[in-house]
This record gives sequence, structure tokens and C-alpha cells, in this order.
Amino acid sequence: IPGVPVRFALVSAPQGAFGAGVSTEAVATGPDGTASVTFIAGHLGGLVTGVSLAFIIELIDQTVRTQEDVENKLGLPFLGQIPLSADDKGKVYKTLLTKELSLTSEAMRNLRTMVNFATMPQSIKTILVTSTVQSEGKSYVSANLAVAFSQLDEEVLLITGDLRRPSTHKSFAVSPERGLSDFLAKGKNVEE
Repeated sequence: IPGVPVRFALVSAPQGAFGAGVSTEAVATGPDGTASVTFIAGHLGGLVTGVSLAFIIELIDQTVRTQEDVENKLGLPFLGQIPLSADDKGKVYKTLLTKELSLTSEAMRNLRTMVNFATMPQSIKTILVTSTVQSEGKSYVSANLAVAFSQLDEEVLLITGDLRRPSTHKSFAVSPERGLSDFLAKGKNVEE
């Protein structure tokens, strides 16, 4: 920088430490022998920028990860969490029908109870189970929740709206030949 005095300190190294012919190195220091203001300002600026970006990203992030996120960001009550164990894989509602105790069947019964409490004093007529991406367990939860409500002698009609990858018919061993698409496209009667 023109007009700014810079001192060079000669640092000597033992002979052969850095190879043949290298014995000294010039190190730039400020006028008083300390590190330059630009060096310190650069590090502080980088630190402030990094912390600021992390804070802004956290403010912008709308991802729902916890129970508190559901309640705070969506303004809705958290009804439950369904664990999926390796033992329950493939057994969609069978643990609810047997007397065996499992975390999944107890969580489904708890979800059924929370849905009933959340809709009091009215009785609910429709429940929608949905998600933003595939393979999050919509069919699994809806089938188990339907069975859990039917155990209270409630009349339950489970309609799957997944027209591209339907799987609910497999859980209940029902033919996929006739379904919601027939009713919507062909004007079939509900009794059929």
C-alpha cells in the first residue's frame, strides 16, 4: 500500500529445514510490529458474516421437526407420534386386532383418543391423512386409525385417494378393480 510503512522481519530457519537454499523468509508486519488492521478486520468481518447468515437461515427455515414446531408454526394441536418398528413392518393393523401389546398399537389407540378429544364437543365425520411426499406412512396410519375407530363400534369408511400408487387394498386383501376412480370417472353409484 503506497504511503504505509511496512516492516519486514527476517525469520531464520535451521539449515535444510525447508530444503536446500531456503534459510530466511520475509514476514510482513505493521509499523509497530503487530499484525495489520486488514488482517484483523477480515477475520472479524468473516465471523460476523457467518454468524449473521446462520441466524438468517434459521429465521427463514420453515421446516417442521418437533412437536413444538407443529403447535407454534401451524397453530394446530399435536395429536400424536406413531413409532414404526421393524416388527410392525408389513403388519398394518394386525397388532391392533390381537391382544399383544406393542408401541405402535398403543400409539394408534392414543391417536384415536386425541382425535376424539380434539374434536369435542362435536362428533367428527371426516378425517384426512395426508403428507407432502410419498412413503411417509399415509396408508399405514389411515388403515390403522380406521381399525382403531372400528374397535369403538364406529362405522368407518376408508377411502384412499392415492391413484398412482395405491396400497390400502393390499392391507385389507380387497380387489383394486373398483374404487374411487370408478366412482369419480364413470359416475358409478356408491352402493356398487
